[in-house]
Amino acid sequence: MAAAGGAVADLVAGMAREEYHPLVAGVAVGVLFLVTASAVRLVGAARRAREGAERRARDAGLALAAIHGNDIVLVLTPEGRIIQANERAAAAYGRPVEALIGANARDLRDPATLGDLPQRFAEVLRPEGTLFETRHQRADGTTFPVEVSSRAFQLEGEPTRYIHSVIRDLTERRRAEEERARHASLLDQLDDGVIAFDEELRVTAWNPAAARITGHPEAEALGQEVLALLGAELPAGTDRREVAARVAAGDLRRMALRSRRRDGRAIDLEVSLRPLRGTGGRIAGFVSVARDVTEERRARDALARREAQLGLVASRLPAGVMISTAAGDAVFVNEGFAALAGRPPEALLGFGWRDAIHPGDLPLVEPGSLQAHAADGGRVDAELRIVRPDGALRWCQLVALPLDGSLDGRWISFAVDVTEARALAERATRAERLAGLGALAGGMAHRINNPLAAVLGAIRFALEELRPGAAATPEVLEALREGESDGRRIAAIVRDLESFANPGPSGGLHDPLDPLREALRMAEPDLGARSRISLDLGALPLVRGERTDLRQLFLHLLRNAWQALPEGRAADHQISIRASTDPAGAALIEIADDGVALSSEGARHAFEPFRAQGEGDDGGGTGLGLSVCWGIATGMGGTIELERRAGGGTAVRLRLPAAGG
Repeated sequence: MAAAGGAVADLVAGMAREEYHPLVAGVAVGVLFLVTASAVRLVGAARRAREGAERRARDAGLALAAIHGNDIVLVLTPEGRIIQANERAAAAYGRPVEALIGANARDLRDPATLGDLPQRFAEVLRPEGTLFETRHQRADGTTFPVEVSSRAFQLEGEPTRYIHSVIRDLTERRRAEEERARHASLLDQLDDGVIAFDEELRVTAWNPAAARITGHPEAEALGQEVLALLGAELPAGTDRREVAARVAAGDLRRMALRSRRRDGRAIDLEVSLRPLRGTGGRIAGFVSVARDVTEERRARDALARREAQLGLVASRLPAGVMISTAAGDAVFVNEGFAALAGRPPEALLGFGWRDAIHPGDLPLVEPGSLQAHAADGGRVDAELRIVRPDGALRWCQLVALPLDGSLDGRWISFAVDVTEARALAERATRAERLAGLGALAGGMAHRINNPLAAVLGAIRFALEELRPGAAATPEVLEALREGESDGRRIAAIVRDLESFANPGPSGGLHDPLDPLREALRMAEPDLGARSRISLDLGALPLVRGERTDLRQLFLHLLRNAWQALPEGRAADHQISIRASTDPAGAALIEIADDGVALSSEGARHAFEPFRAQGEGDDGGGTGLGLSVCWGIATGMGGTIELERRAGGGTAVRLRLPAAGG
């Protein structure tokens, strides 16, 4: 067409210059116009043929798109121009179909992957086409993995080869592969063997732990019948098929197997079993978790033999013996313990033994208390009250020790009935008290006679001086005041004697810190004159008793502390007062001074009446202070102890049981 147009132009130009005869020029122009019209018709026909071919190619692409409905389907020209795209392509790339048609396939690629595009177009022309993985890009710039299957095709009677591409989004597949890889990694890290097998009991999965436990590598295990591979010894009368049926029905979830490793060594396996269900709930196979419990079983068997031997010995002991777990669950009770508790042995197993312990003494043998002693490497040694079914109380001396080598932190406890021994001790104590009445009477006479003589002397002096009509002189008044003071001392001695003789526990519930603070306020002038005060007062349980008795008890202990210190040197001395709750739940109060410590002889007799101070002391004390403290403390069920401090001074420790005990 271009050549014909050029010829016409040259002819017209020549005619204008009169180079051609007019008739020749006319004929030439007519011929040229005929040639041009033919060329135009030929070009239109070629274009229509090409468009028809592309239309048929698009139709072929649509037919293929219907086959690959879930995949992206594109039809391309050899140059890579898109002439057909399905709706899945529009959804995947975020572009309407109209925008995709006419675009180049390279525009759908992740720019980072364009390097292999010429190679892929060359491969697609091979008879088998090409299959490869790459990354495509959405309209918003995000990318996703794809699998591309492309092949060239020709329409009948057409020379042009078009490209048909089926593109599969691999996002979900990659996610599933990553999830499977993560699960496989987790299985590889397990210490327990994980084994999967089909309905025919052939192994389909075998993790590294299974290989380690059994000695069979994965390659050797896959496809083998699992029970035969393990050399498992099923219980007598049990068939392999029966095992599979019971697992499928959910009747068998755990079993113990005696098995053999690849090297022939026997091992004990604890196996958990679950069915694997496929589509429609059909059983597709089974999965098991196998744990090697060989050493654990040996240890249990050894412990059982040892406990059997221990039980045989313990059953013949006259003392009570109980073996319990760390949780306090009794697993063995001998006849001696049963006789002490007044119950059959089977009634004391488990947690039944707790019913035989007095509620106030249970904290001493609770699992937490036992474990605290075990952590310190010690033992529990305590006196407990046993409550028999008829309500009778028996006292026992209990010693509890951690059982060395136990797998579950067991304890062995020995209990001896000390009811009669305590009764004998109490009778001996009463006899001692009666024997000490003589000393008490002598001390009373000494303590009361001195102030009484002073009172009588003062009264006689006043009577002599106060003759009828005589005025009272300062000396007379002083004598009367001294008589009054000595009379008050006598009254204090009598009150302390009453407290010593009647220390009963009656009364309500009190926080010991309240009467302690009251006593501190009352004693503050005397304490401040002799020492500094250090307080460390933690929370205390409620105790049962008389508030006035508690206040008197603390006053005596404070007086005992300040009387050990010299006057006028308060900055050089300190009285420390600490309050806390001991492991058994009792209130613990300690009052310590740094003054002159008692002698060993004085410490031994500190709680005896009229023995705590020197025999010749006629000072402000009554001589009954610590004796009264002992009486009040023991009357409330508590204890009081005195200790000489290594650095000088004395510490008194008072324990009072919680009201619940």
